[in-house]
Amino acid sequence: MKAGELDGAFFTAGLGSPLVRALLTDGRFQLVPVARLQVPQFREKVSFYWLDEIPADTYPGQTVSVSTPSLRVLLLTTENERSTA
Repeated sequence: MKAGELDGAFFTAGLGSPLVRALLTDGRFQLVPVARLQVPQFREKVSFYWLDEIPADTYPGQTVSVSTPSLRVLLLTTENERSTA
């Protein structure tokens, strides 16, 4: 995107992503909301996405909340798999 070879991209990244922050820092790019009315159509094809909001001021220059598809992530383990780090 920074090289001008891509007009847009869909990222699956955590809220506050350094990659997204880096793209938005210079003001050339912006987050584009996914309309609430489009979410049911989107979920018909990709049922594991949910409608969510990126709160205002999460990223540089983002003064309003932005509706976006999001994933729910769940990490499971057993008691025997504890990290010692």
